[in-house]
Amino acid sequence: MAFVGRSLMPARNDGQKDAERDDRVPLDVIARFKALWESRVASATFSDEAPAFGWWFASGRFDDAWSLAELLRAARTARSIDGLMFGADRFRRLSESMPVEAAQFVYALVCGHERQSWIFELDKVLRPALETILRSGGPAAALGEQIVNALGERQIADYTDLLRNRR
Repeated sequence: MAFVGRSLMPARNDGQKDAERDDRVPLDVIARFKALWESRVASATFSDEAPAFGWWFASGRFDDAWSLAELLRAARTARSIDGLMFGADRFRRLSESMPVEAAQFVYALVCGHERQSWIFELDKVLRPALETILRSGGPAAALGEQIVNALGERQIADYTDLLRNRR
């Protein structure tokens, strides 16, 4: 599953002009990959495969709502998520349009992951994402406050200034 995700990553700029490089993946192939992933969710080994979804998310090949929902499912199932640093900018962007789902994902990381390498992988985007989540109001902001408090209680990171600035 990790190999599939990594193979979906866009090609790096290797000197070719954009017009010469075709990074598109046919829609029917994307649909088959989605069906593959969804079939694995019911598998007894899904907790072993779930970390690989970080690569799938980072590829940007799948629609935003499905990608973030599956990233959350993976975070709730696995003890780590692979390739998060490659999807960090996408996550920050999605925190603007889907703040509740983004907050749920961060909360799953904070409360469910023993290894906290994710904090380094999301280092540059976590603060802006939390700012967006808190600014959005409603359920996202309430969960954002819980995240900030949980980060501090677990001595992972201190973002309490974000809460002071809100009041």
